[in-house]
Amino acid sequence: MALEISQEQVNRFRMDRHYLSKRALKRDLAAVVERVCGIQAQMPAAANLQLWARIQDLEPEDITTNLWTTKALLRTWSMRGTAHYHSTSQFQAYLKAIIEPRIPRHKEWLAKRGMREFGEVAKFDPSQHDFEAILAAVTKALKDGPATRDEVATVVAKEVGPEARPWVDTGYYIVTKLLAYEGKVCFGPDLEGKATLVLTNQWLPKQPRVSKEAAEDTVLSHYLQCYGPATPQDFSAWSDLKMLAVKPIWERNSPHLVEVTLNEKPVWILEKDLDTLLNIQLKSQPLRLLPHFDSFLLGHKEKSHIVEEAHYKRVFKKAAWIAPILLKDGVAIGIWKQTRTSKKVTVTAEPFEIFTKSQLEDLEAETQRLGAFFDLDSEVKVMK
Repeated sequence: MALEISQEQVNRFRMDRHYLSKRALKRDLAAVVERVCGIQAQMPAAANLQLWARIQDLEPEDITTNLWTTKALLRTWSMRGTAHYHSTSQFQAYLKAIIEPRIPRHKEWLAKRGMREFGEVAKFDPSQHDFEAILAAVTKALKDGPATRDEVATVVAKEVGPEARPWVDTGYYIVTKLLAYEGKVCFGPDLEGKATLVLTNQWLPKQPRVSKEAAEDTVLSHYLQCYGPATPQDFSAWSDLKMLAVKPIWERNSPHLVEVTLNEKPVWILEKDLDTLLNIQLKSQPLRLLPHFDSFLLGHKEKSHIVEEAHYKRVFKKAAWIAPILLKDGVAIGIWKQTRTSKKVTVTAEPFEIFTKSQLEDLEAETQRLGAFFDLDSEVKVMK
């Protein structure tokens, strides 16, 4: 019979691995991103707050330096087809294991749905359009360095024809994503407040060659180090790889995994992490503010270990929107929002139950940290 573990042990293990029990030093920013398997960055402002939640004394400039100066980080489309910050040193592993497998699915999406949702573009048949010509035009638009979506679309319209412009001039980046999934394009530094794209072979240092199997093994190991114990179904939900692809990866790595029982169900952890899990200290941890789409909420198929059913729809909303949560010992105890003026940031908390005195003190401390991050005064409001 597999060894039984408690949800409390698992929560603390995962919080430790997410730097939510003890924050990391800001000199380790890129390492933190690598160890938590990337930071969901569809909304860069929320991604930056994910890093703020995990790193002590972090300043916004630390993030931009790592992204655009040292290039220790990059932003590209990754798990579940959403933008993420990744460690540049692990980019090839995620490219081979997670990103490239999206190519056939995205091509199928283009062929089946095309641009029907985008009004006037429906007047031409996407199956007849020259995608290769569009991709070549995008590459040409980026050869001289970072370019905004509008600048890229202007080149595409000139090279291919004005009817092709909508394929790249939308927030979905429609066709351009194919180049990103091939590892040829990623995001560059903002230009006058607008996101840019760059060619990865010009932007990043020379990347090592990594086999697909080695990449898959690396990513699974990183995933279990951070989100374990977990199941193949959890890994599938997190990575968006189909179970048909997950099974051989899991089986190949099974000699390094140990089965344990959690809530009467089998889950697996890396053998090297078992002692850490079993001997973990269950001392209560301070309340943490996690922002929109925090990666801590995205690692498993089921979310009931974090959010009780009664509050589920307050956190996981329609259109895949995920609210900011108040996290206490690995469990959501409320939601929150922030409003900012030129002088002050206000955190408004909506607890699921009445806060204790210590939770209120934690909330005040976290809000002051948030104010320091934005270089603003801070204020707490608690909804009754």
